[in-house]
Amino acid sequence: MAFDAIVESSTPTLALPTVSLSTSADIVTWPWPRLFQTKYHIFCATPQTSGNLYLSEVLAENGRIILTAVLDLGAAALIETIDIADFGLYYIVSTYGLTADAVPVPTIKTYVKNLSVITKFQSLDAFTTPAIGTLCNYQGQLVGGNIVNVMDSKWSDLGSDGIVWSGIGNLDFDPGNDFTAGFMPGQFPYSVGKMPTVRKLLPMYSRYLPGIVVYSDAGKFLLSPEKTETGFVYGVKLMGGLGVTSGNHVAGDDFIHGFIDTNRDFWTLESPHYGSPPEGNYKKLGYRSYIQELFDYTFTEDHRVIVNYIPKNKRFYISNGNKCLIINEFGACHIFQNVSSVVKLSDGQLYGTFKNNPDTRARIVTDDLDFGSRGFKTVEAIVGGIDAPKGAMVKYSVDWRKSRSDSYTRLPWRSTSPRHEARIGVTSTEFRLA
Repeated sequence: MAFDAIVESSTPTLALPTVSLSTSADIVTWPWPRLFQTKYHIFCATPQTSGNLYLSEVLAENGRIILTAVLDLGAAALIETIDIADFGLYYIVSTYGLTADAVPVPTIKTYVKNLSVITKFQSLDAFTTPAIGTLCNYQGQLVGGNIVNVMDSKWSDLGSDGIVWSGIGNLDFDPGNDFTAGFMPGQFPYSVGKMPTVRKLLPMYSRYLPGIVVYSDAGKFLLSPEKTETGFVYGVKLMGGLGVTSGNHVAGDDFIHGFIDTNRDFWTLESPHYGSPPEGNYKKLGYRSYIQELFDYTFTEDHRVIVNYIPKNKRFYISNGNKCLIINEFGACHIFQNVSSVVKLSDGQLYGTFKNNPDTRARIVTDDLDFGSRGFKTVEAIVGGIDAPKGAMVKYSVDWRKSRSDSYTRLPWRSTSPRHEARIGVTSTEFRLA
């Protein structure tokens, strides 16, 4: 899961430095570099010695990985999230992060690839449009949320909770010029205190109710395209449950999304089918204790916890640069590669950017066990059917706690007999066998 290939750089007519990326793609400053896969392209955001972050187009050809630098995104330390709405011949890039002096006031930059000069980018507001914090391509329309309050413009009433959409096939957001364009203020009736911030927009395709799921720190809603007598609008259907605190906490494709809510529980939202709720199929997978551990490590920088997705086994990678949790349709596990991004290329292989953890021991831990009783009981011993190679060392342990409000305590690892049996002898109400 590395860039096990030759890395080259091509920068025609661009005043950008050579993009450097080691073939091991090992991360020095989490989470960069990161890969982004869209319908038409693969991109890589790579930090340079200057401290700036450069976006490159990635080409995989005959075992080579070629990076072509296209855009200077600014200081890597100030960028929290990157979104790319890809339309094939051109694409729009949005960054959300801190201001240049790193004060906790977010700044938003949006760039569009100039159609007349293919290697040149312009700020999106140069086209008399608002700057957008998160965006996506939905059936030929650029749809965005988290809008910069532009004074003396038709979008001046929009803020971090606002939504805009362009005309179909263009970048005109003015419904007076194109009846398929439009905008709306925030649709979060349960927000309290500060204005909500739209964190992520992800399309959700379904023959029953297609649309875009709008994720914010104050909840979620579905934007569903609707025709009217006078034109075209997006209708709003509120969705239950909590929101997210960063756009990095959401990942998925057109048919399933996975996200970490503000309570640090992991959920999946699948495309609705006949007979299911119109807003989709929610499934709470939980794993709060494992996910909270990732957030505790990052302190107040929630955006450093990143969710990635690949369709195989509906697999989600969740990492903070120190640990990585994989959640799929079968369960969850930790891996020794702390993944900041993962993509699947045309050769069928997975490629990723990650930070290696030197601990490569395999551990198996059960879910919570109370053996059908909330009273005290004793785990006397553990016997396992372990098929291990000669020379491999197998040990057992138990996590125990007396109350569900307590944290687990792990016993020291116990060596096993030749029959893979170990004496434990711990009394409590709840256990996890390891």
